[in-house]
Amino acid sequence: MLAVALSGCRLRLNVDVRVDADAGGRLGVAVSADRALRARAERAGADPLDDLVARVRPLRRSGWRVRDTTAPGGARTVAVSTAFADPAELGDLSAALSDALAAPEVRLLSPFRLVVRGRRMVLRGGAGLVPTPAVRELGLSPAQARRLVAGAVAYEVSATLPRRVLHSTGRVRGRGPVSGDRRGGTTVTWRVPPGERVRVRAVGTRPVPPGSPWPGVATGALTAVMVCAAGVVWLTRRRRRRGTAA
Repeated sequence: MLAVALSGCRLRLNVDVRVDADAGGRLGVAVSADRALRARAERAGADPLDDLVARVRPLRRSGWRVRDTTAPGGARTVAVSTAFADPAELGDLSAALSDALAAPEVRLLSPFRLVVRGRRMVLRGGAGLVPTPAVRELGLSPAQARRLVAGAVAYEVSATLPRRVLHSTGRVRGRGPVSGDRRGGTTVTWRVPPGERVRVRAVGTRPVPPGSPWPGVATGALTAVMVCAAGVVWLTRRRRRRGTAA
């Protein structure tokens, strides 16, 4: 935290969840430190991402993919990602990711919860950059820590749902398929300012999965209603004719 604040560096944190029509998808996080931040930290005897690598390495046993790359300009990025098969697995995996990213000074992520009812999907979670009282061990108060990292940390959460997003607490990019996203869908983003906690919530729709019985059920129900309506009209007309004849 002090390295970021005192050297004019940038630390970027991006959390991304993508949900497919079948309620599976991918979950990932990428943390990047620019060259200035790394140089400042190295003079203090450590790379700011080494601890993160140590924390996320055990996730590999659960099928996570961990990538640690350094760009020609000196920026280093640690990216962690995995696939999930259903909402329950998303909850378990995001809880593991939340624990791996947590530190005594700040808890960055709350686990995601995905609820699917028919064609509607609801994604919930949380993200924050709120310093805890543990920053006092660094000689800072929580208020001082918030002021120091303001403008130095860029934290964003994004979620892509398979169809249209009806309601959200974030910023929706487009109202239909996202251009450039080969799988389609609508993406919502949340920016997390230092010192704040953001509620992640998005309500969207999904296409009916292939082989689902619902289209047939819906068509059958509509047909039944039309037949009943036609029968009522026929009976009404028949009664009127009998009354006229009488």
